Amino acid sequence: MSVYRVGYDLNKPGQNYDELIDALSKVGKRILKSDWIVDVDQTAIQLREAVKSYLDRGDHVVVTEITDAADWATYALTNNPGVALLKRLRP
Repeated sequence: MSVYRVGYDLNKPGQNYDELIDALSKVGKRILKSDWIVDVDQTAIQLREAVKSYLDRGDHVVVTEITDAADWATYALTNNPGVALLKRLRP
């Protein structure tokens, strides 16, 4: 399993992205409004393609693997379930 940050911009007003939210909820936790920490058995490209299938033309997505060597910091995210996934990677 690999841990990734998935971030997106949903640029088409009035669209319903409930299916995207449901899919991400099954494999991860929201860390910010449009950022998720997910734990999946996929490559970044496979995960991007899976997320892309829920997006409209003009939307954007970035997938970044987070390894135990990754340096990260947060502010004001006490008790955030996404941060709990990140902390699992710290030595």
